[in-house]
Amino acid sequence: MVQIHRQLQTTEDGTPSLWLVLDGIQDPMNFGAILRSSQFLGISRVIASRKNCAPLSPVVSKASAGAMEASPVFAAGSVVKFLQHSSLCGWEVLGSTCSSEGNAHVDEVINSTEEFALHGPTILVLGNEGRGLRPSVANVCSRLITIPPSSAIVAEIGLDSLNVSVAAGILIYTLKQKLLSMT
Repeated sequence: MVQIHRQLQTTEDGTPSLWLVLDGIQDPMNFGAILRSSQFLGISRVIASRKNCAPLSPVVSKASAGAMEASPVFAAGSVVKFLQHSSLCGWEVLGSTCSSEGNAHVDEVINSTEEFALHGPTILVLGNEGRGLRPSVANVCSRLITIPPSSAIVAEIGLDSLNVSVAAGILIYTLKQKLLSMT
């Protein structure tokens, strides 16, 4: 596995790879929409938790608009072990979260997507639609990132997060732009 991780650290054009790990995505429509955005925006590899994600199905396929059939979705028996191993192989592991509020297990600083630079191959981890990242997964991440709301009024009306598939598209696009600027 170490050799595979190292071989896949860059894409064919020399850009550092961006992988997506899904842990706890239960809604097959969200799963499909995330696969569609991943394919469209150039994710190198998608890995889903074997036991915590919705299974691949006709509903996922339809929501993905064919993306599920265009590139494989890999399964991880233990997301935590996979991320630990990836980190040891030089990958930066970024966990997505809405904020520190509601994430009592998170002691680390949460960065806005605008506040940091990437330095190499990266894994973006998306958690469950309602609960977010599991504490064990969040603890393995080298950094937690969030999409800042555009105004304070968003919090006033009770919008504290985005749908996971919408957040996935925004984060993938933002991270891909950061990785492309490295080359």
